[in-house]
Amino acid sequence: MRLFEIIQVFLITILIACIVIIIPCEAASSDIRISQQVPDTISGRISTDGTFIIFQSDSLGPEIYVYSSDGILFEKIPLSTDTSELESLELSEGTIYYSEYDISEPWYSRNQTVYTYTLSTKERQKVFTIPFVPNVQQKITRIVADGGNIVFQNEGGGNSLVLQTLPTKTPKVIFNSHDWIYDLAIDGDRIVWGCERTDKEPGREIHVYTIPTGTDYIIPESKSDRTYGTVDISGNKVTWTMALHAPYLEEDGDYHGMRGSDIRITDLDTHITQSVEKNEGYSKSFISGNYIVYLKRPANDSNEIVPATIRCYNILTETASDLKNNVLNIDDFKGDLLIWSGEPRLSFFATSLSGNVPVATSSVSAPGISENRETMPQNSPNPASPINPMIIASSLTIGIAGYFIFNKRR
Repeated sequence: MRLFEIIQVFLITILIACIVIIIPCEAASSDIRISQQVPDTISGRISTDGTFIIFQSDSLGPEIYVYSSDGILFEKIPLSTDTSELESLELSEGTIYYSEYDISEPWYSRNQTVYTYTLSTKERQKVFTIPFVPNVQQKITRIVADGGNIVFQNEGGGNSLVLQTLPTKTPKVIFNSHDWIYDLAIDGDRIVWGCERTDKEPGREIHVYTIPTGTDYIIPESKSDRTYGTVDISGNKVTWTMALHAPYLEEDGDYHGMRGSDIRITDLDTHITQSVEKNEGYSKSFISGNYIVYLKRPANDSNEIVPATIRCYNILTETASDLKNNVLNIDDFKGDLLIWSGEPRLSFFATSLSGNVPVATSSVSAPGISENRETMPQNSPNPASPINPMIIASSLTIGIAGYFIFNKRR
């Protein structure tokens, strides 16, 4: 071949490789079954930081299970006592944040305490205890953390959000409400949450709190009786969900709640909100970097959870693609790692969007917990990384074939 023709083949090869690299939503991904024996009580107690996955279940005892994303049990962390129960759980940058209380004490005098546990040093630290209030059950129902900033949702005589920055700053209440706070998330120095409208109009709204300035910004478009109140944040982007159909009350007194999902994204720099996708089923959206994931569910009037499809939206290209089918729920999404629940119902799974799953450096045994790496039946074996010799070879083959076809037609 002449030099010019060789360059043509090389450029085609590079182009195909780049397409594989920049579209991880459409690349082959690995599905790792984390556990086969986790009961329904695990709901709401799963978290990932993109490298490790943690969970806790009452029926498995007062311990937090830590898995690496390749499905290997890394560590078991006991709670303070055998009579302790977990209330909330979060994992951020290799540190576990959790709240627990002692069920042996009467509910009206329990002290709920927040701890941190650093995986690299195996150091546990008590960071916060709710001040005692007579005859009021204090509960920290949710914790989020990032970069030393911890936010607690305290339900006790109302709802409040408490910010504490480690290691020196004292707790600070940043929001108080006697109504529901539906969701809470943090990234960097921004905290977001969804709650009932503070102007007492019907519906809910999405708040964005900036820690250095102490300012609380409400996304204007979120003030609606169609806003669900679920929210997530990554960088300067916030994702939240509106209903397609507002709630209404019929003349005979029958109430019909919100239905359907309109996945929204708000750019905090431009303050522009746009719709990502609409579907007739409900879905909470998650965001990490330039990707939003959510479930596309069929319309369903019953309370039964029906299988759905995970959709992955690329913010840069403004396109969405199917990622997984027969999914029951999305539990968390951080970095490159997506945690979701599927069949069988006693299992949950970790999926790396790029297919690059880190491997644990050490592990411990846990009777009754599966430590085997398993791929979902509907998926063929996948490469560990989207950039490997097989892809390069395939790209080169396609490029050469394209060259000969092109020249034949000439």
